[in-house]
Amino acid sequence: MDNSFGDEGCPTPTPTTPMVTIPVNYSCTATHDGNGTLFYVCEDSMSYLSARPYCQAKGGDLASPDSLAFLRDYLKTNNKGCPTPTPTTPMVTIPVNYSCTATHDGNGTLFYVCEDSMSYLSARPYCQAKGGDLASPDSLAFLRDYLKTNNKVGGYWVGVYNNSWLSGRPVQAYEWGNGGRSGNLGEDCARLMDTNDFFLVDAYCTSDFNVACGLKV
Repeated sequence: MDNSFGDEGCPTPTPTTPMVTIPVNYSCTATHDGNGTLFYVCEDSMSYLSARPYCQAKGGDLASPDSLAFLRDYLKTNNKGCPTPTPTTPMVTIPVNYSCTATHDGNGTLFYVCEDSMSYLSARPYCQAKGGDLASPDSLAFLRDYLKTNNKVGGYWVGVYNNSWLSGRPVQAYEWGNGGRSGNLGEDCARLMDTNDFFLVDAYCTSDFNVACGLKV
C-alpha cells in the first residue's frame, strides 16, 4: 500500500495560545529590597497554577529570593495575613506566553511593548495586570522612536478613547499623522500604526492589535 502523501502535503496546524484567567481589580503593594529585586505583594487568592502567569504578567515570576529575611520582615511589618477571596472579583482572560520588551523614557514612565494581539477591551486589564494601563504618554515622540528603531510592524493599542487620552489629555491633531483620524462611527479607539509612521490611527475597539502599556515608576 502506498502511504505517501500527495503534492498537497499535510495542513499546517494553527498553534493555540495558552490562556489564563486572572483578577482585574487586584490589590498589590510593591517593595524593593535594595539589592535589585522588586516584590509585588498581592491580596488576590488563586491557585499556584494561576499565580505564576499572574506574576509573569507583571514582568517577573513568583518570588524566589536568595534570602527570606527581607520578604518575611515586610509581610510581618505590614500585618499581612490570609486574604479573604471575593467571589464577585471581575476576571479577564489574557495570553500566558506574551512577548514584551520594556523601555524607560527617562522621565518616570516604563513602557511595555507587547506582541500579543487582542482587543482594546482586553488590552486595558492586560496592562493593568502589569501595574499600569494602556500607554498615555505626554508626547508620542519617545514611543514612536522606540517602535521605529526596533523595526516594529503592525498596530499597537495605546490609551486613546473617543479622541482623548486616558490621562484626560485631548488628542492633538498632529498626533493623528497623515489621515489617521477617519471619524467613522464606532471607531472610538486608536493604535499606533506602522503604515502611518506610528502616529495614531482610529479603529473599532473590538479589533485585535498588539499592545503598548505604560507604567509610572
